[in-house]
Amino acid sequence: VRSMSVKTNSVSNEVNALIMGEIIGNKVIVTISLDPLQQEVVGTQFQLNYDNTSLSFEKVEFTTKGNPTNFGTDRGSYITLGSLITDGSTLLDKTTEYKVIFTPINNTTDILGLTSISTTDAVNKDGKQLKVRIK
Repeated sequence: VRSMSVKTNSVSNEVNALIMGEIIGNKVIVTISLDPLQQEVVGTQFQLNYDNTSLSFEKVEFTTKGNPTNFGTDRGSYITLGSLITDGSTLLDKTTEYKVIFTPINNTTDILGLTSISTTDAVNKDGKQLKVRIK
């Protein structure tokens, strides 16, 4: 009996997230964009750490399809944010985006090192946990 295995380039339990920080006007905006690859993602959660001596949290703006439960909670030095779809009506796709808006406390001209991502989580429609690769 012969057996054969086929390896593909896609990883069956991974999704990508792109993080970008920029200064626009007098705001610091950190954008997290989801790329679910081939996954059927119904839930995400990110922990965005920030330097609370340099940045003051203002709000999170969500771009999501359907009517997921979106959340963004300031914990003083980090924000817990993400989305959860419980009714099966839609999926989180490539249009899923979170904009975290801060007001600089001082005249901030360099945002390098002021924010970081520590904890990430994603789940597919079968309830399986997915690995989030930050790019």
